Amino acid sequence: MWGSDVTSFAWGPDAKNLYVATSMIYGDGGVFDVDLQTRNAKRIFPTGEFEPGFAYVTEILYHDPEGAVLNCLVTKYSNSGGNSIAESHQIHIR
Repeated sequence: MWGSDVTSFAWGPDAKNLYVATSMIYGDGGVFDVDLQTRNAKRIFPTGEFEPGFAYVTEILYHDPEGAVLNCLVTKYSNSGGNSIAESHQIHIR
């Protein structure tokens, strides 16, 4: 699916799903909900498109299965060089 592009992952509370964070090497830098029974993946973050002209790396820092929240760090790199910008996001799951 993503090969060496996975930066981090977290198991879903029922062990039927795997939440996968990626970089933009082969993926798109988003976070995906992978249904392990059907082998289908759905991007859950961002819900829209990333800003053009940047490369993104997303990491799952903490998973709270009881609160159904993934705490993620998204680092945005300019394709033209310069500084990177890191932002923290909470993703609400099921």
